[in-house]
Amino acid sequence: MTRNMQTKKNIIFIVFFLLTIGNGKFAISTFGHSIEYIGLGLLLASVIFEIITGKRPIKELTGIIVFGLIMSCGAFLSDISNGTKATIALSTFLLISYPKFSKHFISENALIKTLGDALLFGMITNAIVGVVTGTLGLSIGSNASILKVLFLCGMKIKNYCGGVWLTIYLLYYAYYYRNGTLLKHRLRFILLFLLILLSSSKGACFLAIVFNLYMFFNKTIEFKETREKKFFTFALIVAIILLAAYVYSDVLANVPTYAYRIKGMDKLFNLAINNPAKLLFGFQDIAYANTGLDYVVNMRNYLGWDASVEMAYVNILIKYGLVGFLAYGKIFKDIINKIRLTANKEKSIATCILIIMLLSGFVETYIASVHYVVGPTLFCLINSILNDKGTKNNG
Repeated sequence: MTRNMQTKKNIIFIVFFLLTIGNGKFAISTFGHSIEYIGLGLLLASVIFEIITGKRPIKELTGIIVFGLIMSCGAFLSDISNGTKATIALSTFLLISYPKFSKHFISENALIKTLGDALLFGMITNAIVGVVTGTLGLSIGSNASILKVLFLCGMKIKNYCGGVWLTIYLLYYAYYYRNGTLLKHRLRFILLFLLILLSSSKGACFLAIVFNLYMFFNKTIEFKETREKKFFTFALIVAIILLAAYVYSDVLANVPTYAYRIKGMDKLFNLAINNPAKLLFGFQDIAYANTGLDYVVNMRNYLGWDASVEMAYVNILIKYGLVGFLAYGKIFKDIINKIRLTANKEKSIATCILIIMLLSGFVETYIASVHYVVGPTLFCLINSILNDKGTKNNG
């Protein structure tokens, strides 16, 4: 292993380890978001360094700055504090820089495993801290759980916990799938799926099931003749759409907390339609109003407490308006274009992760938040796969 590779591994591990423990219940209650901000600061420094030392630094930096300013224009025009405007702008620049950053920095398959290790050790650390401080989040016979056992592993919110376990699952799956040793690690994936279930995050469970079904059917299709492949591909797409529609309408919609999210999306969209400025630029003046309350409470006070904003597409509308959807559209369009030019094996796993990211926008805030380790990691993962020019079996 070269010295440069070892340095990258160390930085990646430290950054994403800090982001994971920064989302822990004890860390938040004791240090606020300080640990998370340290991780984000290191990540931003890494982004800037990797882009500046890249082949086309001016072009890439210009793209990040232009899109960042476009997405942040609503914040700049809002009647909120300058500090809040700066925070929104910085988080926006970070989000946009992930695709650029990951193709330089997380450039080999071995570094995907490092990402998984960082999140895993972060969760283990949260659990140990939870045992010592009484913030583990273990409840037997809980009515809020799927298996009558709720295990939050020291995390504050079950959806955060489930999202991190899902991300670890995807990272290890991508790594072992690409180096051809997936079946040797079946027990690892069984345990990770169990931890997703124990978190009782229905959104994470739904996404994990979709991911595994897609990869299973895709593996089946690989052995078919060309004509059969077309039929099975069509059948797979139809099956996924039907499954997603069923789960969405008959399962998630009947979950009280998810019904709040649907109502939040409906109310926000109706309000935006009647206010062109907010439709275009977002609701920053309300979400970040100087009330002494946080973003979520401000929005629920505005929408009503029978509505919530824990959905990525709702968050994008709040923070950026339609301008934000244009920027996200550009990010995902670039990803799709790269997938089309990618070899079959890489195309399969990248396509599936893209589907998970897009679907997650209807159930969680993963892709819309830089403060939650899942979003940054998923963007880094998919762009790493699509831009890895080296040996896929490394690591």
